[in-house]
Amino acid sequence: MDSRQKGLSIIDGGLSIEGTLTVKGTLVIKGDVRGTIDGESLVIAAGGRVRATVRVTEMTVGGEFEGDAAVDRDLVILATGSCAGKVACRMLRMEKGGRLNTEVACNGG
Repeated sequence: MDSRQKGLSIIDGGLSIEGTLTVKGTLVIKGDVRGTIDGESLVIAAGGRVRATVRVTEMTVGGEFEGDAAVDRDLVILATGSCAGKVACRMLRMEKGGRLNTEVACNGG
């Protein structure tokens, strides 16, 4: 069963949330989130802002991320994305134009 079959949750632009989020499937953030995120697939869309401690299977950053992230598989930073803080991942992929200002540990395979 892939993430699309498990569910899709969206925090839309204009919405701000502070607290702990536990998500199955994919979480798309277009708004502003502060706190802790634990789940499977996290997508921070262009315009989205996340300031959090994150533990996910995969993460795509097209907006702004600041905090500590433990990503079991791929961390992807899109051309519109910026990442700051401390990140551990298996594989890091970055598009031209993306910004990375973080301590990174990659355990690629």
